[in-house]
Amino acid sequence: MRLSLIYNTDAGSAERIQLFLRHLTSRHRCDLRPICEPGDASRHTREAVSEGVDRIVIAGGDGTINLVVNALAPEFGSPELAVLPLGTGNDLARSLGFVPEAFDAACEASLESPSTLVDVIRISSKDRTTYAINAANGGLGGQVTLNVRTEDKQRWGPLAYWMQAASRLVDLQTYDVHLTLDEHTEHVKALGVAIANGRFVGGGFPIAPRAHINDGLLDVTIVPTLPRLELIPAGLSFVLGRNGRDERIRGVRAKRVELRAEPTMPFSIDGE
Repeated sequence: MRLSLIYNTDAGSAERIQLFLRHLTSRHRCDLRPICEPGDASRHTREAVSEGVDRIVIAGGDGTINLVVNALAPEFGSPELAVLPLGTGNDLARSLGFVPEAFDAACEASLESPSTLVDVIRISSKDRTTYAINAANGGLGGQVTLNVRTEDKQRWGPLAYWMQAASRLVDLQTYDVHLTLDEHTEHVKALGVAIANGRFVGGGFPIAPRAHINDGLLDVTIVPTLPRLELIPAGLSFVLGRNGRDERIRGVRAKRVELRAEPTMPFSIDGE
């Protein structure tokens, strides 16, 4: 099998590349393509495609994966992709069943496991089209995803995401959101909306706990405008899997989602 390893030299655990290399055998022909400057990931991906590699192994976080996916878009026929969780969040890798603590298993899977089809989110706005493979997280959630610190993720795990949300309660922005979910349209006042393919954002927060990356559906999580004292327990209930008892934080599914918000809602795409 001919492989191309695209790795982020700035990723949280880039030194573990050496561990991956120890898994290579005489059956593997692998070239190394480090990301050192902006544009390297896209260039390396295009070169790997033109050279006919069988599989690109992406060693990095969700942002690195996103760069490779967008370099392949909109045609995703070849080559196959594999992921080594070497970022700080590794949210897509979690949905695939891999975390940094099980790095050897991820190495073996990237070399030996057969590929499977997964969904990709196509995001169109008035000025461009881009692609996401994990999640587009808007409003409060997008800001939290960008601001949650690596050390907090390591200390608090999934709760770090909601603790960061709690720290931002003083500057909450409410959005008037018009959502079209397939054929159904509704209006909500929301603090944030996440449109997810994977289950996790922000280093392990289960923003879409029922999501499957190959079911052909988008999982939409709506964080409504709530009194500040209700928002924290609602989030804790959600992360602990008890959100089914109330509808304060609501999850719905659709194949196609159209969103219009006033004021303009900023989004974090795959953690960036």
